[in-house]
Amino acid sequence: MDRSIIKIRKRELCWMLIFNVHVLFTQGQSCDGIAREGFEYTLSCNLDNTNQGVFWQFHDGTSYRNISSCDSAGRCTDLKTQSFRATCRKTADPGCADGKLEIISVSREQTRFKCVNSQDREQKICNLQIYVKPDEPTCQTPTLTQIGTGTYINVTCSSEQLYPKGNCTFTFTQKGLPSNVSTDVHTTHSPSTQNPQNFRIQCSWVALLSGLSPTLFQVHVEVYPHLQKWVEAASTSSDLTPPTLLSFPTVDLADNCPSGPSVKDGYISAGTQASCKCVVTATGYPPGRAQWYTAYGAKVGTNENDGSASLSVTDSSTDTRYTCQPLTVLSYPEPQKLFFNPIFAVGPTNLIIDISDKFPLCPSNNSTLRITCRVPQDKVVPQPIFTITINNKAEVVNQRGQLGGEFNSYFLSHPYRPVEGGVLNIHCKATNQIFKDKFFDFERSLPIEGPPNSPPVFKTSDNQPATGSNIAYVTDGSTAHLKCVVNGGYPDVTSVTIICGNNRSTMNGLQATISVTIPSGSTKLLCHCSASHVTGCYNKQSEIVLTLDKPENSVKQDNVLQLGLGVGLGVTVAILIVIVFAFIVVCKCRRHKTKANDDMHYSQPDFSCNSPNPYDSFVTVPERPQLPQHPPPQVLASQSDYDLISLHVDPFTQARSNNSVKTESTTDPFQDNDLPDGYVQPI
Repeated sequence: MDRSIIKIRKRELCWMLIFNVHVLFTQGQSCDGIAREGFEYTLSCNLDNTNQGVFWQFHDGTSYRNISSCDSAGRCTDLKTQSFRATCRKTADPGCADGKLEIISVSREQTRFKCVNSQDREQKICNLQIYVKPDEPTCQTPTLTQIGTGTYINVTCSSEQLYPKGNCTFTFTQKGLPSNVSTDVHTTHSPSTQNPQNFRIQCSWVALLSGLSPTLFQVHVEVYPHLQKWVEAASTSSDLTPPTLLSFPTVDLADNCPSGPSVKDGYISAGTQASCKCVVTATGYPPGRAQWYTAYGAKVGTNENDGSASLSVTDSSTDTRYTCQPLTVLSYPEPQKLFFNPIFAVGPTNLIIDISDKFPLCPSNNSTLRITCRVPQDKVVPQPIFTITINNKAEVVNQRGQLGGEFNSYFLSHPYRPVEGGVLNIHCKATNQIFKDKFFDFERSLPIEGPPNSPPVFKTSDNQPATGSNIAYVTDGSTAHLKCVVNGGYPDVTSVTIICGNNRSTMNGLQATISVTIPSGSTKLLCHCSASHVTGCYNKQSEIVLTLDKPENSVKQDNVLQLGLGVGLGVTVAILIVIVFAFIVVCKCRRHKTKANDDMHYSQPDFSCNSPNPYDSFVTVPERPQLPQHPPPQVLASQSDYDLISLHVDPFTQARSNNSVKTESTTDPFQDNDLPDGYVQPI
């Protein structure tokens, strides 16, 4: 086939397609309109043949009736009805095809029209949709609605004189700017109270508040009828609702949180129950309430009708921290949080006294004893107060310590300087500073090794310490029995030593005794007394001077150790007889001395007066009269109440040639109250 013929046919097909589409869209094309009832409206009919006249018809509910007519020549004439005015009646007018129909007052009875070409009978059907513009809507103040578990804000608006039925569009404005909110609109219609042919519309706008944040918002509504297309003039908008503030609630802990019969200064006595109330200080909008949570986010407590929340706590609970938050349906970026940490007053349940094992109290030791009472931090809440008593004397009373140290404890250190040796009974009491009935006390003893404060004491005959001149008078050749006592210190002295010239006596215990005589040719004998102590720092000593007694000093007072020369009557007589007998023998006889063989013994004295050589005979001191047998008492060095110094006179020792100082180590004449004849008890 010739390609040119193919091209022609293709061109014809294209034009045919275009023509058919044109016919499809123009043949019987609608000229519908939307008109407001009671107002003027104009219908236009655009037909293809612009050289022919157009006339109009309306449908009266049964059939079409002419509004205008045209003759065979195409001349059209308006039928002069009261409701319509037809135009374009001149056939010469090229715009006659644009025939227009003016509806003077639109009514619901005349809603279908037809325009017809007078020559080819081309026509169009025009449907007119009638509406009644609603009155301006009125809206109520926004309210809250609980739907299921959600809280919604609800705005209800209404309008009269709507036709046909319509709808509402709500706009949510935050700070003057429209905002997208998840909403639902519920619409109801009812006959208008003003014109039953019209409708009264009521629209309810419900917005879920869970997605909203605190803001100032307003709502307005636009009411419009359902029409084929949007007609701006058919809608009516309301004014904005009064500004409504969405706000968070605020909460606070009650002033008496925690509260209870066993609560003091914010502390809860262990083993008891207390409560804390979280109150709403501002309800917010929508109104919120308070809610308690554990540290793990679990809800606890009891919700009250006023929005507050109460929490009960005991020390048996494992939760140590609670949070109170305002509960609201609004979206919280950073919710308010109030923390409550119940503090239970515990103990003290333990106490330690830290001191050294011993404390030597020597003049060279200038240190101070430090007594520390401490309570481990985990054994008491809150910090305790301490009382320290030493030997029943309060040194520290209800004083707070400090926290720290090597053992992480509450402790109080008290310096103390003992004045003398002995046992310190240290009593420490730690008391809960809030609940005084909670305390723990402990006692500990500390030995204070201290030497005696006073020097050794020589005792006088009246059992009193020697004072004044410390001179003791003794008769020539008599034996002096001395005692030295050391009291005080802790522990007691270990030994006492008396030194008189070359004589020394050391005894274990608190005292020592010694028996001495003043050496021949001397008038005085100095005696020293000292003692040993475990501290090694007892360096005090005492002295006493033994002095030969003179006749004019036979009676002494004060600290003089008196040596009595009077004896019992029987003893005195016996002594006088012996002296007289010896005197007679000496006067009449001469003493003879013989030597027997080589044994260097003296011969028995010859009392014969006929001896030719007066030096050949030996006169001896008569034998001592037989005195009642009475053994001397033993020394009891440890007897503390044995405090008497006695100087005894033995008249027979005066006849002996040995005048050296003697030490009596096994007998103690101080203890014998029933002295035998021949001994003199000092006054």
